[in-house]
Amino acid sequence: MKEFIIIVLIGMMTLLGACEQAEDVEKVTVLTSSGYAPYEIVDTKGNLTGFDIELMEAIADEMGIVIEWSDVSFDGIIASIETGQAEIAIAGLSPTEDRKQQVDFCTVYYNAESGLTNVLIFDPAEVTVETLDDLDGLIVAAQTGTVQAGFLDNVKDEYNFTVELRTDNTAIVQEILTGNIDVLVVEHAISEEILNVNTNLATVGFESYLDDTSGNAIAITKGSAYLDQINTAIAILQEDGTIDALIAEWFE
Repeated sequence: MKEFIIIVLIGMMTLLGACEQAEDVEKVTVLTSSGYAPYEIVDTKGNLTGFDIELMEAIADEMGIVIEWSDVSFDGIIASIETGQAEIAIAGLSPTEDRKQQVDFCTVYYNAESGLTNVLIFDPAEVTVETLDDLDGLIVAAQTGTVQAGFLDNVKDEYNFTVELRTDNTAIVQEILTGNIDVLVVEHAISEEILNVNTNLATVGFESYLDDTSGNAIAITKGSAYLDQINTAIAILQEDGTIDALIAEWFE
């Protein structure tokens, strides 16, 4: 009987110790914005997944933290990090010079190999687009807050088109299908996912680096200690092949 009681007590102490350790693990809110496959998507079970999601989870493991995901509108992410509503965001973000005025960025963790990193998506039954010159008189759209949106604003007068912005690319695709919008501008990787679902649409790539800083990086509140921790974790994941494996899984 005594042995049984001792075993039960040991089991309870072990369980309590495990609970205390779980409570001691730092929980960190990380912002993202789903609907941007293959970076961030919601699967059929309602779970966040994608290249960025899996990468950030691997980074969190190296940092010894637990992520509490917050799926928000893309156009508010930088402002939320700047004001400290959250300290970390991963959402296919390019570390542009304008954004660097507001937040810090970690080491670039993914950089497309080709200069044709952006494409025009359109319905070939409705419009013919081969170059940017063919946008004359058309309605061209991009996701709010993206570098593509900034690019359109910069060249709309030169190429004589009207700009429309929406909070997500899915809505823009639907408006292309209904004839309200003529062309969508997105990153090449995003276009592949869109065409997998909408096989009647077509794409044309164009050589234009939309900003003097390319690639994707994690946004971090200025002055946050997480910057060095994330950079260290990325270096480890680059060295051990984890990032290459994720790139192969989601982009190749």
